[in-house]
Amino acid sequence: MSIAAQVVILFLVVLVGVLCRRLGYFTDETIRGVTQLVVNVTLPVLTVYNMQRPFDMHVLMNFLLTLLISLFSDNFTPKTLVVINKVCGVIIVFYGCKLLYSFLTMVF
Repeated sequence: MSIAAQVVILFLVVLVGVLCRRLGYFTDETIRGVTQLVVNVTLPVLTVYNMQRPFDMHVLMNFLLTLLISLFSDNFTPKTLVVINKVCGVIIVFYGCKLLYSFLTMVF
């Protein structure tokens, strides 16, 4: 399945969820149950599934960076957190633009 089709399917799933919530099919209890299912079942399964990929140095570097930030997060001052948030925001925007460009070149 192409990436464009996967993105369209993802947006359709989100749209169905929003519509169900607005129409009252999903209560707060339903949302809590689905959230627990995603956090306790789906994410661990996805983690194990993704570990079956070939070794990639970028993934290792991102993991180590995340681990370091997690280990030292108690020592960060509010100013340090603002800087980290801005840097991460720039990185996310950069990769988002790169992903958008790749998506548009595939579609058009």
